[in-house]
Amino acid sequence: MKRFEMLSRMLAAAFAAFALAQVPAQNAAAQGVTDKTIKIGAYDALTGPIPLTGKQMMTGWQAAVQAINDAGGINGRKLELVVEDDGYEPSRAMAAARKLVERDQVLVMTGLGTPTTVVTAKYLEQAKVPLLFPMGASSTQLNQAGLKQLFMVHPAYSTQADATLIKLLGPLSEGFYAADMLVRPESSDPAVKAYLANLKKFSAEAEPTFFTNYAYAAMTLIGEALKDAGSPPTREKVVAALEKWNPKTSPLMGPVVFSPNDHDGKRSLYMIQVKNGKWDKVSDWISAN
Repeated sequence: MKRFEMLSRMLAAAFAAFALAQVPAQNAAAQGVTDKTIKIGAYDALTGPIPLTGKQMMTGWQAAVQAINDAGGINGRKLELVVEDDGYEPSRAMAAARKLVERDQVLVMTGLGTPTTVVTAKYLEQAKVPLLFPMGASSTQLNQAGLKQLFMVHPAYSTQADATLIKLLGPLSEGFYAADMLVRPESSDPAVKAYLANLKKFSAEAEPTFFTNYAYAAMTLIGEALKDAGSPPTREKVVAALEKWNPKTSPLMGPVVFSPNDHDGKRSLYMIQVKNGKWDKVSDWISAN
C-alpha cells in the first residue's frame, strides 16, 4: 500500500513538473499570434462624450484591416481587430486594456484619447505590450514620456499649429494658414485614392474625416511594423523593428522616425492655406525639432 502511494505521489509530481514546463511555451504561443491570424486590441470611445469620433476611428481601423487582409495579410497571417468601448473614461480604458491583454491575448494595442492613453500606457508598459500609434497627444505624459512600449505618431501639442474650420469662419478664413499632419482627402495622391476606395469598400456610408484618415494610416503602419517584425511576430520583435524606422514613410502621414531612445515618431507637418474657400497645400513636409 505504501509503495502504491509513493508511486502515485511520484507520478503526480512528475505530471505537475511537466505541466509547469509547458506554461512558458503555451503563453508565448498565445500572445495574439496563430499560424493564420494576428490579434490587435483597441480601446475606443464608442459611447460617452465623443462617440462620433470613436466610431470614425473604428471605421478607419477596420477599413485598413480589411484592405490588408484582402491583400493577403501580414506574412500570410490575417489581422483580427478586437475593439473594447471605454466611453472615453480612463478607468474603463484600463479595464478594457486588461481584458484585451489578459483574456483576449492580443499581440499589440492601439486606441483613442489622451486621458485614456495616459492611463493605459502605464499598464501596458508594465505588461510589456506595445501600444502603437494611439490617437492622443501630450508632450510630457505621452510623446516624451520615455516609455519603452509606447510609440507615438500623433504630434505632441507643442508641435501642432492652431488649425480651424473653414465652415466656421466662412469668408474670414480666406488666406488663413495652418499645419496638417495627414495628406488631405482632396489630394490626387494615389495613396489617398486607395484610402478612399478602401473606406467605401468597407462601408458605402463611410465618409472621410480626419479621424478615419488617422486611424486608417495608423493601422496601415501597424501592419508595416508587424511585417518588419518577421514571421512569427512577437512583442519584442515589434519593438525592435520600430526602433529601426529611420525613417519609415507613410503615404498618408509622411516620414515617421523612431530610435531606441526616442519613440516620438511624428514631428513633421506641412503648411496649408485657405484659397477660394478650400485648403491648399503650400509646403512640403517640415520637421519640427
